[in-house]
Amino acid sequence: MLPSRTGVLVVGAGPVGLSAAVLLRRFGIPLVVVDRLAERSGHPKARGVRMRAMELFRQWGLEDALRTRELPVESNRFIYCETVGGVEFARSPVLGDVDWATPAGNCRIAQNVLEETIECHLAAQDVLVHRGVEVLRLGQDTDGVVATLRDAAGVGAEVRADYVIAADGVASGVREGLGIALEALGPSAYAASIYWRADLRSLTGDRPCIAFMATAGESGFVAVGAADEADRWITIMPSAATRPDRPTPDEAVAAVRAAVGRDDFEPEIISAAVFRVGVGVAQTFQAGRVLLVGDAAHALPYTGGFGINTGVADVHNLIWKLDLVRRGVAPEQLLESYTAERRAVALSNAAWSRSNGHRFQNIWAAARDRDTHRLDAELRAQVQHVEPTGQDLGFRYPGGGSPTTYRPVAEPGARAPHAWITGGGVRRSVLDLFDRDFSLIVGADGRGWGAAAAAVTARTGCPIRCYRVGTDDLEPVDGELEKNYQLGPDRAVLVRPDGHVAWRGDGASEQEGLAAAVDMALAGGHL
Repeated sequence: MLPSRTGVLVVGAGPVGLSAAVLLRRFGIPLVVVDRLAERSGHPKARGVRMRAMELFRQWGLEDALRTRELPVESNRFIYCETVGGVEFARSPVLGDVDWATPAGNCRIAQNVLEETIECHLAAQDVLVHRGVEVLRLGQDTDGVVATLRDAAGVGAEVRADYVIAADGVASGVREGLGIALEALGPSAYAASIYWRADLRSLTGDRPCIAFMATAGESGFVAVGAADEADRWITIMPSAATRPDRPTPDEAVAAVRAAVGRDDFEPEIISAAVFRVGVGVAQTFQAGRVLLVGDAAHALPYTGGFGINTGVADVHNLIWKLDLVRRGVAPEQLLESYTAERRAVALSNAAWSRSNGHRFQNIWAAARDRDTHRLDAELRAQVQHVEPTGQDLGFRYPGGGSPTTYRPVAEPGARAPHAWITGGGVRRSVLDLFDRDFSLIVGADGRGWGAAAAAVTARTGCPIRCYRVGTDDLEPVDGELEKNYQLGPDRAVLVRPDGHVAWRGDGASEQEGLAAAVDMALAGGHL
């Protein structure tokens, strides 16, 4: 039964909507999750979680469960070939070690498995997804949102929520109903994908990869990628300007055979789908008390692997703000910073993903023409696709731009950098400290900062946890903490609940600046 009243109504139970539910539960905010589909999709639309999203899943207690279902770490490369079983003519560059930048590397996992894992995590905390429930309309007033819903049996209901988070995909009915336009950043295209089962070990051998990029397509690569470590695969056909029909079973078998390179091959077709490869970003991510996240806010091409990851970062940016506004600690104005901060990141990730798509076309053309010089140059450039540390970890607020080369420095607006510490005798990342409260990281001689933080908390109601270097909670391991945070003896770094640096101060003379920094952060601004 749907309750008549809740704190936040989450519309959509894909990876981003489910991630929003995880965070809402962590903040103790009452929630209801609805999804128009009667059951969870088994078709793996995406197959990867990048570093920043994995850092968050690690913090939320999901990493171990995801790691048990991931593909080998060696799979983070592309293999270019005529067919899977045919001539291999190139591989994307070998990746470097990024352990210095993050405690949680990429995770090559199918989207359907990711959704299943998050939903099981939520169910263990008594958060259930109400499936087969469609949002017919939303009505707002100064106190909340009234959602008119209908279930699969045609039974209607109304739920009143303080806020609505719309995570209902690229074709978001909520966004359309609000009249928010999706600003197109390029022409839309369509691609077909086929999910199938077969034992390919005799052909793939010891060649794990993101995907075998087969030149069998007439206008681009046909991608064949593993969906698990056993026998499930996904084949993605080249994009087309007009929407193709969903492949029939016979057409699906023929397409898989052509990409694998075996006419006598008998794959078991599980499902086939057609999806839009859009490139666009909503003009705003907020309309009053309704907020757009994930694909509802930005349509990113799959040639980048940032669709899920951008959406997970959306909710991480948003929900601490919702919590403070709901509790009266921060003004409604704080929510306006959500669009200001996240839209810029979405634009950056969209442009980066488009450039990867163009590069794939260039690689395909060079491979088709057997132009080895041009092919080598394009493959060298592709390292930023398979190892985009700057794009993944380097974005900062409010500008959103991501550098090509990542530099781990705790500067205002940037993601607070990773460094290993010990706390209570346990080795952990300093990122583990940045959860539901503001955090103040101070140098070994910064004894007055704790009192300054307590005074600000008492005045504003905004919780600030103070961690001083050299105490039981914050013992540096290898010098990276002091270097990355530029911690002098009496310096302090204020970090928001979403792990982004809000302010830096140096010495007792600047302790009054902490109060101004917190006031600015609560108002959605930046010093």
